[in-house]
Amino acid sequence: MKELPKNWKIMDFDDCIKSDSVPSKIKIKLSNYKEPGRYPIIDQGKKFIAGYSDDISKVFPFKGETVIFGDHTRIVKYVNFPFCVGADGTKVLIVKDDIIIPKFFYFQLKQLNIKEAGYSRHYRFLKKRKIIVPPINVQKQIVTILERAEKLKESRKHVNEETNKIIQSIFYEMFGTPSRNKKRFPIESLNELCSIQSGGTPSRNKKEYWENGTIPWLSSTVCKNGIVKQAEEYITEAGLKNSSAKWFKECTVLIALVGATIGKTAFLKFRATCNQNIAGLYPKNLSNLNSSYLFYACQNLYPEFLSLSSNSFKMANLTFIRNLRIPVPPIELQNQFASIAEKIESMKNKQQKSTEEINQLYNALMQKAFNGELVN
Repeated sequence: MKELPKNWKIMDFDDCIKSDSVPSKIKIKLSNYKEPGRYPIIDQGKKFIAGYSDDISKVFPFKGETVIFGDHTRIVKYVNFPFCVGADGTKVLIVKDDIIIPKFFYFQLKQLNIKEAGYSRHYRFLKKRKIIVPPINVQKQIVTILERAEKLKESRKHVNEETNKIIQSIFYEMFGTPSRNKKRFPIESLNELCSIQSGGTPSRNKKEYWENGTIPWLSSTVCKNGIVKQAEEYITEAGLKNSSAKWFKECTVLIALVGATIGKTAFLKFRATCNQNIAGLYPKNLSNLNSSYLFYACQNLYPEFLSLSSNSFKMANLTFIRNLRIPVPPIELQNQFASIAEKIESMKNKQQKSTEEINQLYNALMQKAFNGELVN
């Protein structure tokens, strides 16, 4: 770390904290979350507001600014309004505000690199970290700069989310909701329309199946209703030959068969292999079915997967996939939609580059802020 300005202090974490406890009687279990409700529930999950409660007796008693730390997730949140606390793993930190501003403390926790330790308790690691404490007036200046950078980052995120909705909106405008099929397009099963196969996973115990691999290999985690342009793992020719892994063509539509991503899709933009938890769909006749149309039509089949079981763990198989049905509009209409979707995806690529640049700027500002290079 660069030498800090002379009037900056380095303090123990505990010396900056007035309180980190939550009365157990006010913690709200996940099963008691409501939607909507009067008071927002803040927990350690990714969503800023996890749910709501109407019980005023469950509102956290401190009325000032607080910082939330996820003991399991390491997620950090800043809260400046009345809220309820979600049970398990939600640490509510009240700082000594005559020493450190809550929002400054929040930004500093966000840039601390707390090592991931699985579904374990991470607060014990956080408590061992040192906190950089400039004079209060300097903290206020840094907070002002970082708030503007964070707002820019969030604005870009919002634009990206809205762009993702545009294609689906155009799809509904052109074809209607597939499950209702008010435009009375012919309906056919995926088995009639597509070649359908799943993949396989070479043994992880065989180094020769993975080391120095050149064949792209995907797991079902890539199925996020988006386009896949690259692989994170590769297998060898030996791994391909000695497993159920199979080549999937470019423009294959992938559907996750199990777990948290079940029913979610991906559009493969390169030739690759996949594991056994993915179904790959490719049109039998491209003069009848456009892959891009197929990709967005399959996203609308998600409710079918959710109805598979009442249990939290759901599983589909290829027979289930083959029996699913989608409307088949005229190929000219499908191609028109595909052309529009491609142009919007090109725009999204440009936005992604801009997003990456904004994130790099934000991270650079965070680093400089706590090295004494932004304001001193």
